[in-house]
Amino acid sequence: TTVDAEIHLAAMGSPAPSVRAAGAKGSEKAGNAVRAKLVALIKDDSPVVQQAAIEALDAVAPGDAEGFALAFASIYYDIQVRAGELCGKRRDDKGIAPMQRLLSMPKTDNDRPPPHLRHRAAAALADIGAASTIAFQQGLIESDDDPIIRENAARGIATAAKPGDEKALAALVALLGHNDLPVRSWGGEGLAKLGDLRALPVLAGTQRHDH
Repeated sequence: TTVDAEIHLAAMGSPAPSVRAAGAKGSEKAGNAVRAKLVALIKDDSPVVQQAAIEALDAVAPGDAEGFALAFASIYYDIQVRAGELCGKRRDDKGIAPMQRLLSMPKTDNDRPPPHLRHRAAAALADIGAASTIAFQQGLIESDDDPIIRENAARGIATAAKPGDEKALAALVALLGHNDLPVRSWGGEGLAKLGDLRALPVLAGTQRHDH
């Protein structure tokens, strides 16, 4: 209602970050009346407020272009990754380039995200599961020394694979020979989804293992 929106807007204008965040969080059902304020709060100095704002905005206006552009430009990696995760839930390709950027930062870069954020970024990219990411995911599997990143990259390929996509099919077949069990397993699951019988041996060998 209008009254509810006004209450949340008032809270979002508070000088206290915790109150601004609570106002944003509570506005998820307030509709378009709070959209502009939520977008503005994504530029807030507080990461807690930024996260509450992007999450609420995604409920009010899913995939809002302006809000997500601001979130992906945040100085806080947590906010960039959270925006990527929200895109992953909808398989929204707006999250692809930002997550690839975070995952491409070399070990020698002092600004490289810590492992737990890289894991979340890789999971978000896998959730999006776009065919356009297959080559990037293959690169992660070949070169990243973190097994969780490699597993999520394999899951991303399996998610992206569609019948008739020869590039995806070749990528999945290549996973079957990988040293990592979870990578092989996702290759098998992706092939099974396509009805390819080459999935059977690897699935028989991994069915007792959770990934």
